[in-house]
Amino acid sequence: MLSNGAERSKVRSSIGVSRTQLRLWEQYYADSGSVWCNADRRNKHHDACGYDRQLMDGLIYIVRNHPHALLREHAEMLKIMSKDPAGDMTRVRFSKSTVDRHLCHLGFSRK
Repeated sequence: MLSNGAERSKVRSSIGVSRTQLRLWEQYYADSGSVWCNADRRNKHHDACGYDRQLMDGLIYIVRNHPHALLREHAEMLKIMSKDPAGDMTRVRFSKSTVDRHLCHLGFSRK
């Protein structure tokens, strides 16, 4: 946006970042051609809830078998399943907020 001549204040307000953050991004871009400090480590969103089929399948299984469980109980069940070395979910990473987002994505209300 800045390279297209937009005013700094408008860029900051439309993106919702501070002056400092905008300056950092400018410096990173000048140094490496990317707004990321380390372009190799940027978030590619490959682990976002909509793309994590294994986590979605595990959550659907748990919700169907334990429909009255609370959010913290669903998260705990997933944690137990992910620690089972013989299970299918050994490489699944998640938090309670991820489980909550998945439940909302699947159409379940907050519990």
